[in-house]
Amino acid sequence: MNSPTLEISQLSIIFKSNNQKEITAVENVNLSINHNEFVSIIGPSGCGKSTLLRAAAGLEKPQCGKILVEDNIVTRPGADRGMVFQTYTLFPWLTTYENILFSLKKSLLSAAEKETIVRHYIQMIGLKGFENAYPSQLSGGMRQRVAIARALVYQPKILLMDEPFGALDAQTRMVMQELLLDVWERQRLAVLFVTHDVEEAVILSDRIYVMSNRPGRIKTVIQIDLPRPRSLIDLESSPDFLSYKRTLLDLIRQDTIFSQNQILSEGIA
Repeated sequence: MNSPTLEISQLSIIFKSNNQKEITAVENVNLSINHNEFVSIIGPSGCGKSTLLRAAAGLEKPQCGKILVEDNIVTRPGADRGMVFQTYTLFPWLTTYENILFSLKKSLLSAAEKETIVRHYIQMIGLKGFENAYPSQLSGGMRQRVAIARALVYQPKILLMDEPFGALDAQTRMVMQELLLDVWERQRLAVLFVTHDVEEAVILSDRIYVMSNRPGRIKTVIQIDLPRPRSLIDLESSPDFLSYKRTLLDLIRQDTIFSQNQILSEGIA
């Protein structure tokens, strides 16, 4: 049996506050993603979703547990993982073409090979004709297309995405979801996707990990058995889609109510 593309085992991450008090952000998390599987993480605000993703990217150091990408231990960022943030993190002084090419800076490929690859991804993400545009000349959705292409151009094993469409309007967000699914199906890679949007998680995912309030733990895992290809327009009246949505909203609501009651109780005490 092949190893998972990403495997997270017994992971805990602890931060220190300004007064040096220890705060457990993520506690004893176990998670795995197989080749070409699309997995999302949802949960209440502040539950550690982004912290967990940053640890998988090698940007946060866990105190306990381990992270493996195809059996290789993650200790730092690497080319086996592509990262896309909510903010576009593009270089404002570089064009679309140059921003994507930057990811191949350390590659041993020839200049001609690099150009072929960059132009392939520009075509794939629908930015042909905008190769020489600067980020300030692009819409939010177009900037995020550039960020996705830049993360894919060195062909990582897994794409890590931290609420990449959170800043987009509803119409652009729907277009970007469909674009991402199209790219994912063509690239045949694993995706770990953090979102606060339950509908988005159901539309995109094969499986959804639901996290509890801090310290973030895996509360449950939901398998999404809906036919592909998917889009919100096709699914919004589907009984199965609505059932998944209600189940997930209820799971998050339970934790939110518990957290509010806990805060009130501590305040009274």
